[in-house]
Amino acid sequence: MRAIATLFGVLVSLGLPSLAFSQESPPADEPREEGPPPKGYAPDPKPLVSKKQWKLGFRYREGQIDLQSVKPVELKEPTATPRKMGRFAVELYIGQELIERVRFDFPLLAGEELPGKKRKHDDPPSFERKLTTRTTVMVPHSERATRARLVDRATGRVVELPWPFEEASVEQPAP
Repeated sequence: MRAIATLFGVLVSLGLPSLAFSQESPPADEPREEGPPPKGYAPDPKPLVSKKQWKLGFRYREGQIDLQSVKPVELKEPTATPRKMGRFAVELYIGQELIERVRFDFPLLAGEELPGKKRKHDDPPSFERKLTTRTTVMVPHSERATRARLVDRATGRVVELPWPFEEASVEQPAP
């Protein structure tokens, strides 16, 4: 038994295919119907440093996310994108290469369980099903980026965002 464990360790350390997993998995950044990619997400890239930023206004309403507004912002000096934890992310790409990831959360939503999961009788109340909330996210401008997308890292849902961003507002009256 010890010899098998040693052999397995050697195969893994050499980067050879594992004998334990025979099924091919899709690439980690490929969109999936449900759940995050099986191998997780790529690590955050080095932060972009830019004076020009975009202020994106998002609305979460009963499980749907809408881009409500896009406004350019010019900072006094170039600033690196701060790194945070968050369920949601705006990602910028050059082709298939991830060049920026800005993570964020919506108020009252960060600690929610995944949709479709049963709650125990003594769990705190859930807001997600009927919640309407908004948040603003600062995303650096990149001349090199070719596309942008919004990712719900808990469910794996991906929404392509209009790129390049243009100043626009699609604000609708609050319900």
